[in-house]
Amino acid sequence: MAQSARARTGGKTAPLTARLERALKADEQTHWKREQERREIDRPALAKLVISPGYRTPFRVKRTTEGRDAAITLLIDRSGFMAGGKIALVRLCATALCDALMQLSFKC
Repeated sequence: MAQSARARTGGKTAPLTARLERALKADEQTHWKREQERREIDRPALAKLVISPGYRTPFRVKRTTEGRDAAITLLIDRSGFMAGGKIALVRLCATALCDALMQLSFKC
């Protein structure tokens, strides 16, 4: 049974996929809502916890806002010049791009 391109190239495209994910996610902004009673420990607030016995809000909540919208177009040259190994490399790159976009929940 023939393997799919994604299965054959998974290990080879993983580093490229990871780099694409980092690049596409770069515009995502993370903000912290401080003074919360539950969630993740807010390290700067730990001093208040020690100094003020009644202090009850040394936690923070992560709020992530989406980055900019992106539209990605992939144009593949299928002329005779791309025959052989060149088109195989393009196939690997296209697979990595598709995987990265799907993992980031981009509509494909």
